[in-house]
Parts: sequence; structure tokens; C-alpha cells
Amino acid sequence: MEQKKELRRRMLEIRLNMPEPLRERESAEICRRLTESDVYRAADSVLFYMPFRGEVDVKPAILHAWQSGKTVLLPRVQTATRRMRAFRVNGWDDLEKGAYGIPEPKEDPDGMWPPERIDLVVTPGVAFDRKGYRLGYGGGYYDRFLQGLNHPVRIGVCFREQMVDTVFPEPHDQRMRWIVTPDDWLTIDG
Repeated sequence: MEQKKELRRRMLEIRLNMPEPLRERESAEICRRLTESDVYRAADSVLFYMPFRGEVDVKPAILHAWQSGKTVLLPRVQTATRRMRAFRVNGWDDLEKGAYGIPEPKEDPDGMWPPERIDLVVTPGVAFDRKGYRLGYGGGYYDRFLQGLNHPVRIGVCFREQMVDTVFPEPHDQRMRWIVTPDDWLTIDG
């Protein structure tokens, strides 16, 4: 879909051109909102992501989760199958350079975490709309991972500039339950 491609291009350009001090301030506020929320406090296991290409920096929330005794999970992707798996990480040393240059958990069968045991998924995106849909990079990793998993609470995190009227969702696109921006905690109905 040409509209989706153009939106992705435009939103990536906006995000990459954000001044670093603004990105840091907004990321810190998003992390504060997230870690002070009841849904985060209730979660024992949280799937985060490692920020990439100007995404919201959730590393402060990851540190908070470790300090709070939560199980911190990060994704590891399999590019051949376009699948994503969750692995437990106990510190930054548990990471290595992964697909697309993004730090990922090391391939450790003992650290692999069953998706049905994840309480909360903190999800990045290129853009989000007010119906809870997200626009990713186009690989479908998160949509495939979340498909059929009703249990984990899904929270999208984004800068205010990433909220749009529509991301032109398709039938396979997975919705978020909440979206957190520096200014808002948006609850998605239905």
C-alpha cells in the first residue's frame, strides 16, 4: 500500500530529525509514565525492546524493571522466518549485536521465555493511531508475535509526533491496549 509506505518514510524522517535533547526528555517522560502505571506495577515479566533508529529510549524503564525484581525480556529475531522470540536478560552483558544491528539477547535455550508467560509487551513503532494500531518497519515481527496472544498487555510507546489519524491498518495488524506518549496515556476501547 503506497499510503503506508509514504507514511513510514515521512514518520521515520521526522523521528530521525528530532533534536537529541528533545528525544531524551520525551523518552524520560514516557518511561516515567510507564513505570508509575498500575499495569506496569502488576506485571512480573515485561518484554521491552532495544531502541533503534531514534525510537523511544526505554533503557531507563529496563533498569527500573531490573531494580524492581521483574523478569526483563528482550526480543531476538529470526530473519529467515521473520519470527521473534522472547529471552530473559539479567543485564546488558546478556546482549550481543543481532539482526539489523540491534542488540539482542544471546541465543540461550535456558533464557527463552514462553510468550504465554509474558505479562506486558512494551512495543515500539514508527507511528500509532488512536485506534491502537501501529506502523512498524514492515517486517511484521511484532504482529506475528502478538497474533493469537490475548494474555499479554500491549503498550505502544511513541513520541507525540508519531501519533497520526491512521496508519492504514490491515487485517493482520495487532492493536495495542494502551499508547503512552510524553503527554498522554491513551486507553484503546474494544
